Amino acid sequence: MRPKGENGVTSQWQYQVRFDVNDSATAESVRRKLPDPALAPLFDILAEHRVTLKCQFDAFSEYVAAAEEHGVENYPLYQGRRRRSRIRRRGKSI
Repeated sequence: MRPKGENGVTSQWQYQVRFDVNDSATAESVRRKLPDPALAPLFDILAEHRVTLKCQFDAFSEYVAAAEEHGVENYPLYQGRRRRSRIRRRGKSI
């Protein structure tokens, strides 16, 4: 039983395992979870461990959308993204 006020999302362990897929066609197959015999072992392992596969770009896009929907004050990475965007528009690189 969880203590009062503790929700399932924050009380679960969460890990990130990041990997790169260099071939663009294979990367798109992984991103879209398309059937590909070469990727079957990867998807079997992910399913066995109840792993959710998500592209980093998609994950951050969802974060930004949630921040804009629920109020950016509760999403600290959103403010950093806005600051970096302003700097890039001025021609500076970070």
